[in-house]
Amino acid sequence: LFGQLLLHSGGSNFFNDIALATMGRYRGGAAKISVVASGMFGSISGIVVSNILATGVVTIPLMKKTGYPPHLAAAVEATASTGGQLMPPVMGVVAFVMADFLQISYGAVVVAALVPSLLYYIALFIQADLEAARLGIRRVEESQIPRIWGVLATGWIFVLPFAVLIYTLFALNKEAEEAAMYAAGTVFVLGVVLGYRGRRMPLRTLWRSIVETGNATVDIIMISAAAGFIIGILQVTGLGSAVTNFLVKLGGTNIVALLVIAAFLCIVLGMGMPTLAVYAMLATLVAPSLVDLGITPLAAHMFILDLGMMSFVTPPVAIGAYFAASLAGAEPLKTGFAATRFG
Repeated sequence: LFGQLLLHSGGSNFFNDIALATMGRYRGGAAKISVVASGMFGSISGIVVSNILATGVVTIPLMKKTGYPPHLAAAVEATASTGGQLMPPVMGVVAFVMADFLQISYGAVVVAALVPSLLYYIALFIQADLEAARLGIRRVEESQIPRIWGVLATGWIFVLPFAVLIYTLFALNKEAEEAAMYAAGTVFVLGVVLGYRGRRMPLRTLWRSIVETGNATVDIIMISAAAGFIIGILQVTGLGSAVTNFLVKLGGTNIVALLVIAAFLCIVLGMGMPTLAVYAMLATLVAPSLVDLGITPLAAHMFILDLGMMSFVTPPVAIGAYFAASLAGAEPLKTGFAATRFG
């Protein structure tokens, strides 16, 4: 609900504007705008295709206009949007499932994801800069770049809800659901009273956001039920334990070897599946073998989530890369391989 209200009140426009204002004047600025905007939007969305649709319709044409080949423009957007699943403070539904699976607080998952997500986007940012230098990509035209203070003057209404969310989560130690409701209420009030760029959010948007949240919840329930069915079969048949024992035996006492094997399995098993289903399966099949070799449970689960979500940009089944390619008019498989290189 928080993400839906933020989206309908103009949050995606604010993220694109602030990314354009801060990165547009630099070399390869269009790709850097994509990285920043997708990271910010992904922090409240956590859904790859939605992220690409919200930011890619702006950033992909902008990258193509400044000189990026279509497949590279799509690859940057797909990789940046995929990382949104790992970006605090919302991270998508997987973070809630992980917290429940490990019997820890949602805040602990958020803290654990902070450094990996920042490193992910820093690495992607550097690659975007190096690619721009190699291709001689020009900057975004000055006329298209808004003034940062002008963006912040009207967009502060989107900063406050994040502050409320973080404060209630960590300072007041509230449950994630309660903290999200406080943040959603803040977005709604500010959106209705003030709005972004002078466009106030109509009251009927609340009902629309609730309906869309309900639709998304139904999808999540169906995916969770299917994942639970698979996990139940694995546990009843003993296949899950067999796979764990096989991985431990294959990796021996070499943690690096086991991590490489586990990474390969994470990407292969995750192909074509929603992130939640990927995580549920990997948490049952792969994570126990990592824990058996002394890796802490939270680190093991963050590892499989990080690798599992890369299935969105890894051919032959790379849903995120192919969706971005359709927006860019690029060859899907070529986009997928470029996105894999960036990721």
